[in-house]
Amino acid sequence: MNLESDAEKSKTKFIYEKKRLESIIRYNPKWNLVDLGGGVGLWTEYFAKKISKVVLVEREEKFICLAKRNIKNKNIEFIQSDVTAFNAKLNSFDVVFISGVTLYLDDEFLISMMNKVKKYLKPNGIFIHRDAYGINKKFLLNKKQSENLKLEYSAVYRTKNEYDNIFINKYNFEKIYDEDMYPDETKLNVRKETKLRIAIYKNIK
Repeated sequence: MNLESDAEKSKTKFIYEKKRLESIIRYNPKWNLVDLGGGVGLWTEYFAKKISKVVLVEREEKFICLAKRNIKNKNIEFIQSDVTAFNAKLNSFDVVFISGVTLYLDDEFLISMMNKVKKYLKPNGIFIHRDAYGINKKFLLNKKQSENLKLEYSAVYRTKNEYDNIFINKYNFEKIYDEDMYPDETKLNVRKETKLRIAIYKNIK
């Protein structure tokens, strides 16, 4: 979680975040939700206990295999696909959840994904965007080496305004919630340039 190599710290963050979501969202047990780029299914498993059905979409086969092995909820469908290629029937989902993915998409791929999201998210359905943003300006990482995880990655941390320009101005979403995931007093924010954000939008069609 959040490129966090410390298992205990990652667990602490996840417990904190689940409580935050429960304080923000009133879950409808009839909801269908798609978890885009859901990895090994941490959030998928959490949502599956709250609502009717969850579809986990993940590109990496090894993550899909781990999710299938570790999650026993019967109301989960697993789909191996890139988020930008995934499509579904018109108005299929009440909720679209995407976490830690958009920072790895350039504008072209983000737009490609959102074109599809707009169609398969129901009218007045909610789009939950959990991702890091650039605090003062767009922050770019090019082939950054993570010492903790021993891997190299690139990312684009858009500003809140840049995300809103896409979600609100381009796709006519209405923002209904927007806040930093970790208030400063939690001391869970670790970077000067970026912060994790939870934002929720309603799909106006």
